[in-house]
Amino acid sequence: MSSLILSHPLFAGILIQQKFEEDNTEANPTFSVDGETFRFNSAFADSLPFDEVKAVCAHEACHLAGLHHTRQGGRDGETWNRACDLAINPRLVRDGFKLPAGALIETRFADMSAEDIYRTLAAEKRQDPQGNKPQAGKPGQGQPAAGQPQGAPTFGQVKPAAGKSAKEIEAKTKGQIEKAVSIAKIAGQLSGDAAREIARDMQPRFDWREVLHRFFQEITARDYSFAQPNRRFAHTGIILPSLRSRDIGRIVLAIDTSGSVSMEEVSAMVAEMQACLEAYCENGITAPLTVIYCDSSIKGIETLESGDTANPVGGGGTCFAPVFTHLAGDLDGAACLVFLTDGECSESMAELAALAPSYPVLWGLIRDNESFAANCPFGEVVKVDVCA
Repeated sequence: MSSLILSHPLFAGILIQQKFEEDNTEANPTFSVDGETFRFNSAFADSLPFDEVKAVCAHEACHLAGLHHTRQGGRDGETWNRACDLAINPRLVRDGFKLPAGALIETRFADMSAEDIYRTLAAEKRQDPQGNKPQAGKPGQGQPAAGQPQGAPTFGQVKPAAGKSAKEIEAKTKGQIEKAVSIAKIAGQLSGDAAREIARDMQPRFDWREVLHRFFQEITARDYSFAQPNRRFAHTGIILPSLRSRDIGRIVLAIDTSGSVSMEEVSAMVAEMQACLEAYCENGITAPLTVIYCDSSIKGIETLESGDTANPVGGGGTCFAPVFTHLAGDLDGAACLVFLTDGECSESMAELAALAPSYPVLWGLIRDNESFAANCPFGEVVKVDVCA
């Protein structure tokens, strides 16, 4: 730890705030962190040269700095660990650390978030549950690095903390990171890249379900109206307004089915939107959900009631224009639109701006796409992870 303090005080500052505990059980074959305790397997540590032990400690610090222990959600733990490793190991190599043999590094995942890497790994696992299907490319370009068998446990595990909520642990870890950043700044060893990466990792993460429910709550908002006076007070001669739910019109979900959205994501989004409508459409008002499947053109449209199952179609390129053009020419119009996409499309931002409708739009990005999020000319953009 003393060597890490001298060379990388940021990582050391994060780790020294953990409780250190020797754990040589089968459940802890290497090192692990959960936001409160750093568990180390002494046999594993003794098997590595000093520089590699130092690298694994830094690896664990990166898990904490990236809040990986609070971001797992409902994901498979083994696959999530691999995704996190693939996200942070290249950073450690760039910083000059010597990782143990078998460290997971694949160039195809360069600069991708752990969530996006997880989505790819999970899709590959569904296609090949036994893990026997060879991947294309050379080691480091699509295959595990030498010495790292497909599906083998990675070194330096990250685990959800037991007994406390993810929000509690996240708040505690953010406090630890802030202290560590202060220590590194005092030591004059906080690089610009490291600061930017940590700041990005600590950006607020919103539960997409909360955002979706808030969006629908605004659409279905109720207000007082004199159009139909409150009959409870009619006998008094006093005219008072009644609480009315305005006609919300048609709710539309457009789904980019260009191949970037999985069927699990489609099903989860449709189910959650149906739940929103059931929660907010009160006083006998019904609002069926219109779902539009679109890649380079509209491939299908269906109207779903509560309990219905989505039947997505598509698989080509991506264009947003067909959806907005269709709704503009539809007599029923739209009260609001939720567009689930990765943000990659054939239109420029100027062309997209020309499509701006009068109804509210919520863009749900299923991938990190900073360019789209920063430059989208209309609507609200939120990163969603509908299978978490």
